[in-house]
Amino acid sequence: MELELVEALCGFHKVIETLDQRNLVISSIPGEVIKTGEIKCIMNEGMPINRSPHDKGKLIIHFNVKFPELISLMFVLNWKLAFHQEMNVLFRMMPRKLRYENLILRHMHADQVTVVVEIIMMKTMNHAPRVSNASLIKAL
Repeated sequence: MELELVEALCGFHKVIETLDQRNLVISSIPGEVIKTGEIKCIMNEGMPINRSPHDKGKLIIHFNVKFPELISLMFVLNWKLAFHQEMNVLFRMMPRKLRYENLILRHMHADQVTVVVEIIMMKTMNHAPRVSNASLIKAL
């Protein structure tokens, strides 16, 4: 089953049709994050069991999460703001000792780097672009 990234993160409701023409509503549990390659089962909704036509096996659902090619700057800023607010709430809920240790870890000296993928174009037209190893560039 293909899911958009927002469905994998925020939840989804999808209808699938079974082999006996019934519709099943498949939904995620609130707060559950679905990952690419994850497998879920629905008991008694799969194929009929051999020599027991009234009993059915498991309906197995294999998830594939589609990631967007690009996202807008506004989306990134809104996401960072929401994540920052959520982390502040969690930070305030921590016991005081853990809060202090986390504060120290947050302010340790660290260099920020940006991962850049270099695309090398081949000189001849019949070769596809080749992606080299990712380079690390120190952020300014």
